[in-house]
Amino acid sequence: MIAVAKRFIVGMQVHFLSELLDEGIDAALETMSDVGGVNTLMLLTNVDEMSTLSWGKLSHNPTGRRFLSVSGFTYEPHLKYYSKTKMKPKKIDENGASAFHAAIEAAENYGMERYAFILHRFPFFEEHRDSQMVDALGRQLPGIFCYNNPEVRNLYLGMVEDLLRSYDLDGIFLDLLDHSIQFGFRTLTDEMANMLGLTSLPYPEMGLACFCKHCRERAEKERIDVEKVRRGLLRGVSLGYIPDKVERLARVDEVFRFLAEVPEYLEWLRFRMESNSEIHEEIHELVKSIDPSLKVALDIYSISDSWKYAADWKKLVGSCEWIKPMFYSGTYPGAPFPPERIYSETIAAIEETSHIVGIAPGVNACALTPEDVSKSVEQALKAGADGVVVSWDYALIPLESMSAARKAIEKQ
Repeated sequence: MIAVAKRFIVGMQVHFLSELLDEGIDAALETMSDVGGVNTLMLLTNVDEMSTLSWGKLSHNPTGRRFLSVSGFTYEPHLKYYSKTKMKPKKIDENGASAFHAAIEAAENYGMERYAFILHRFPFFEEHRDSQMVDALGRQLPGIFCYNNPEVRNLYLGMVEDLLRSYDLDGIFLDLLDHSIQFGFRTLTDEMANMLGLTSLPYPEMGLACFCKHCRERAEKERIDVEKVRRGLLRGVSLGYIPDKVERLARVDEVFRFLAEVPEYLEWLRFRMESNSEIHEEIHELVKSIDPSLKVALDIYSISDSWKYAADWKKLVGSCEWIKPMFYSGTYPGAPFPPERIYSETIAAIEETSHIVGIAPGVNACALTPEDVSKSVEQALKAGADGVVVSWDYALIPLESMSAARKAIEKQ
């Protein structure tokens, strides 16, 4: 039985609020509604720096812009909600902040549910070096904050309370587990690659974080021998398992041989999974304490890829009302999932969650042809999905692909 999906989800993410200003907020929302049948809107609240420059042309931008960019906080922060953290959000230019509020108000007229879209990426990471992740050799990882640092946790909790008490929202859309470095891998997510200007990590130890004092203290309380784990992970590097072989493990016997030689990998991965699940649980409890009718949705990778990001689906199910599994690709560079894989991955997501939360797959309508978008949506719905999120950003999705998604939905 589905407990919380409530209604069929047709979602749209907006990272670049300036696109709404270029088109006119009402005109853009009308396009989403009429062309794409969108009824769920996710508006970005924060990011370090993001640009569409490498993602293709803006097919329906009326100003002729070559690309869009965003950096900072797009909403108006209220500092009283951040008293427990030294990390104080600051809004970007007035237009960005105004667009966030105006879009929330206008979206109600189109029957859309409104979500604040929170990323694990912040513009002021250089100002808070002591909150950054630390790799297995004790080096700080630029741009990546650690969830176990209380300053970071209280920043998230402050943002959630601020957004839900200050704006007329239906929920929070959390994208916290896909942009940090993959566990023991050399390749990066596409967003990380663009942000750091890299296509791979120069040192495999970077992907084995985090060994900051907060992670060490927490692990030691859980009776984990942190130094033994650290040495074991570095042994995995010296043996060539990390990062080059672990990325290519395909057979069960290969996985067991790896874990037999480097058991510390699994121990630290489980530790990270627990930490990542805990921050989601805290956020969900806070949301429900503000208003039980508010929802939390999660943006996480597919079942087959989620372990790479220390995402424990079974635990995360208790911290949300619906999940958008990202069916783009698992690493950078990578191709979007074809329709047949979207079918199998949707089934896997439903089985993993026992379908007690809604499942609305993210279909990459930016990179697929309209025909493949249609087939992908059809396969997701055939597998039993509770909707789709036409992805990955409104500004980059051709109207033909948006329309193809809607028509595929209407066939069902």
